[in-house]
Amino acid sequence: MLEEVNQGEVKYYANRFLNGLIAVAFAGVLYIVFSKELLEEIATPAGQAFIYILVGCAILVGLVSLYKAVDPNPVVVMAPEGIHIRTFLFIKHFIPWSEISNLNEKVYKNRVHSGVGATRVRTTMLQIQRQGKRPISINLTLLNKRGDAFYQDLDRYLAS
Repeated sequence: MLEEVNQGEVKYYANRFLNGLIAVAFAGVLYIVFSKELLEEIATPAGQAFIYILVGCAILVGLVSLYKAVDPNPVVVMAPEGIHIRTFLFIKHFIPWSEISNLNEKVYKNRVHSGVGATRVRTTMLQIQRQGKRPISINLTLLNKRGDAFYQDLDRYLAS
């Protein structure tokens, strides 16, 4: 959802559909693990410990994705003075436009194999290079960019 405020700010929010889909997928993983593996006690004690660790990770990722799906706060805010980025739930960064030295868009491709099949995972990241500081990345896959509006607004602010 794109929202333009009177002060010239443009706000971009998380892609609620993808985050909700991730939360539902991890809930499905939890259901399968609890209904098949842990209740039937097929695994050895070491295997069960590993399954509990996976369940903990699935719960964490599912809750974070669910939170991001319903979070009313924007992920990226472009303002005349700079760009505000929320890289994780509560971690916020502010980068003045004058501090940006370069922008790199990177596409990460992975092939995930399992006993059932294989799938490809593609993630697009925008890396903001800063002079004398570490770069900050924005996950463009999980950001609602509203078509080309994100890139047009970014070009407009960088040009000014």
